[in-house]
Amino acid sequence: MNGDNQLLILVSNVSPRVEYIFDFIFKDQLGMAWELTLSEAVFKNYNGPKINYSSKRIGEHLFIKELGLLKESEINNHLINVKEQNGTKIFFQQECDTGFDIFSAAFYLLSRYEEYLPHTTDDYGRFKETSSLAFKNNFLRTPIIDTWVKNLKDVLKRRFPNLNFKTNKFNAVMTYDIDVAYKYKGRGFIRILGSLVKNGIKKTGSSKERMAVIQGKAKDPWDVYENIKGLLKKYELPSIFFFLLGNRSKHDHNLFYKNSEMRNLVKKIQSFSQAGIHPSYNTSLKNGLIESEKNRLEYLSKTPVTKSRQHYLKFSLPGTFTELSRLAIREDYSMAYAQSSGFRAGTSFPFLFYDLKNEKIIPIKLFPAACMEVTYKDFLNASPEDFLKECKYLAGEVSKVGGTFISIWHNNTLGNDNLPNGWADAHEALMKYLYDIKNTNAE
Repeated sequence: MNGDNQLLILVSNVSPRVEYIFDFIFKDQLGMAWELTLSEAVFKNYNGPKINYSSKRIGEHLFIKELGLLKESEINNHLINVKEQNGTKIFFQQECDTGFDIFSAAFYLLSRYEEYLPHTTDDYGRFKETSSLAFKNNFLRTPIIDTWVKNLKDVLKRRFPNLNFKTNKFNAVMTYDIDVAYKYKGRGFIRILGSLVKNGIKKTGSSKERMAVIQGKAKDPWDVYENIKGLLKKYELPSIFFFLLGNRSKHDHNLFYKNSEMRNLVKKIQSFSQAGIHPSYNTSLKNGLIESEKNRLEYLSKTPVTKSRQHYLKFSLPGTFTELSRLAIREDYSMAYAQSSGFRAGTSFPFLFYDLKNEKIIPIKLFPAACMEVTYKDFLNASPEDFLKECKYLAGEVSKVGGTFISIWHNNTLGNDNLPNGWADAHEALMKYLYDIKNTNAE
């Protein structure tokens, strides 16, 4: 091994955990080739850039002291003390050149280690954001791993001036969950009649609106797709629409997948965006459902489905992502909290899923989302303006590290059944803000 951009790392052992986190930091984020050695002699004789990641310092070489987490092959409850170093939160402190074991800390967050430990869940069986290390120590709204890597890059630059790093450019993706495609359109006669009976067949605003849509005299209030299409084109933003196609249940209310309106909608979306599956509420509990629902979307789209996001952001570890990978899903966008914005895994970059129970890398990339409008609208009872402010803050944090900012929206939130719609205004304002950031960074 030789060359100014070939990094040699001395380690005390080689493990799947070590290879996983080094690949994410050095290859994916910094764009560097790296190699491990167990030999202290080989390390000392190497003339290129190198890091000593072991338990003892060797001369004046760059030293990051190992904590031991990456040597383990089981899940243990580690005592963690979060402190601040030069304005940045750190943990797994060590007497070394970085002040902490960045590799163990990054692995802990990225693998979602804490979600395998005993914990209480919310009403939907999800890991609570309030139980997370990031929430408890006030760094959930910071892509902390990306900040650590950026600082490590500065250390490497000072030590090895000839090193070359790749340039990470800010990106943004607009994503939409289609839980209920239309408010009225495509509903069967029985459901329409039932709703009218429930309303006493009165000429209420709702009943009149419903009949106007059914008779083709008015546009369905949740049919906002052409408007979204125009905005995506105007602000030059990539997008993904996730379709809920599970059978009707307490938490799943979309049109039946064979409904002609659903088929037409998927075709329409494919003309300007990408389509992904939105596995239903019970898929994290019952095997086989995801495959059935994925097949439904492939039936409608006539193309392989490789993208997914769990309904209610409800998943189990490692089961959900292992099953998705088995079904040839290559990208998942569920890594977010439903009741809080921020960076659940500590990063704004996509990363491969690590199965802690079986100690192996699963070939599915997780794309973390930073914010969801329903969080502010339904859980926090906050205004569209508050949500927009939060999105701008988070996008600014992502811009600092050259990551990808992903937001989650729902078509019914953007509907025109309650005009004026401040959420629709916030949606476009965010798109303009993201467009401006991308163009400013490109200059």
